[in-house]
Parts: sequence; C-alpha cells; structure tokens
Amino acid sequence: MLELQPWDGRPQHEDNPGAAVRYWNFGPERAGQVVYLILEDQREVRLLLVRWPCTAGRDHVELRTVVVPPGGRAR
Repeated sequence: MLELQPWDGRPQHEDNPGAAVRYWNFGPERAGQVVYLILEDQREVRLLLVRWPCTAGRDHVELRTVVVPPGGRAR
C-alpha cells in the first residue's frame, strides 16, 4: 500500500487533509498503526512510527525511526 498508494492513508491531522504526514491502521481490528511522511519530490515514503498492540503487560509497542543524513549525525 505505501509503495503504490501512499496518499490513500489518512492525514495525521484532519484539519490539514493535504498534509504529507499520513497514517494507516492495520491488523486485527485495525489495532496497529503506521505513521509515515511522503516526500513526493524524492518519490519516497519514510516510516516515522509503527505501533502495534501487545499482550505482554503493556498496551502497545512502538518502533520509531531515526533519520541519519549521509555523512551526518542522527537527528
């Protein structure tokens, strides 16, 4: 989905429907969520956050990305 139709995701903020930060719910009962940034000019989608439900005593698990530009430091 993200590779072919990234704009099909919902905007992170409903009051800004054209925003490049979008999200997509997935999994059983749509309990998981991926938040991503569309870089249209670079024809790229960057994952910002992946969140899914967890049964190991926590309500969810998150995976966040760290962007490191070539030759640079993590931001």
